[in-house]
Amino acid sequence: MSAFPTAPQSNYVPEIWSKKLLMSFKENTILEQVTNTDYQGEIMDKGSKVIVRKSPEVSVSDYAGGELSYGLLGESTSELVIDRAKVYSFYDEDVHAQQRDVKNFISEATKNAADNMRIAVEKDVFGSVYADATTQINNGTPDTPIALAKDTVIDLIVDTNVKFDELDVPRDGRFLVLPAWACGMIRKSDIKDASITGDGTGAIRNGMVGDVDGTKIFSSNCLTTADGGVHALAGTSHAISFASQFVKNEKIRLEKRFGDAYRGLKVYGFKTLQPDALIDVLVSQ
Repeated sequence: MSAFPTAPQSNYVPEIWSKKLLMSFKENTILEQVTNTDYQGEIMDKGSKVIVRKSPEVSVSDYAGGELSYGLLGESTSELVIDRAKVYSFYDEDVHAQQRDVKNFISEATKNAADNMRIAVEKDVFGSVYADATTQINNGTPDTPIALAKDTVIDLIVDTNVKFDELDVPRDGRFLVLPAWACGMIRKSDIKDASITGDGTGAIRNGMVGDVDGTKIFSSNCLTTADGGVHALAGTSHAISFASQFVKNEKIRLEKRFGDAYRGLKVYGFKTLQPDALIDVLVSQ
């Protein structure tokens, strides 16, 4: 009799490693759809700076004859500074790379890193710019959120447009970024038919829900939760200028390990250049 009895073969359960990678669910990113990159230029490193000139303002007065008085034409500028950066870095050991039967493992990892970086940048921007807005729409008291429902969410969209009209903000490029649950209320409202919103397919693509009252509606999970609600954002593409670039994407051989390292560096900057064209919309469920 054997000194080392083995379990019956019928109890053996083999491990099978799938060659298919499980998809990672990621937030929709919409930053470049609601900002402008007019001043991006050539960004080579953190610390770059773009000087933005504002259109000059010329005053108008009554004329009753006689000599004219001339005012000096001033020049107003703002600085868009590329002062932020995010990185990713990971390594892969040779022994694992040799034994791995998933061919696209590293490319999927770098794609995942790029997706996570894009989400992190968007959360950073949205978490900062709402404080720059000239106007906040709330429940009558600063930092008191509006409790939305399917019967009131459309009123909110109209209210943002009225505020912009009062501030003489052009209708071109208007948007409203709402949390996913608020966009769900739109789909349950009286204009739930996507053809009425101007999006005949009825599907959410790249975060866009549709068009209501001349405003493009976007869904985002990257908005900031604070002050008892979510700081949704209404604006136009003129409000926020954004610039970014991957300045490094490298594969290097490790000195103290048998393996390769992968790393990436993204630099970016943003600035609210037209605060009148941005509204902080504080909402809750």
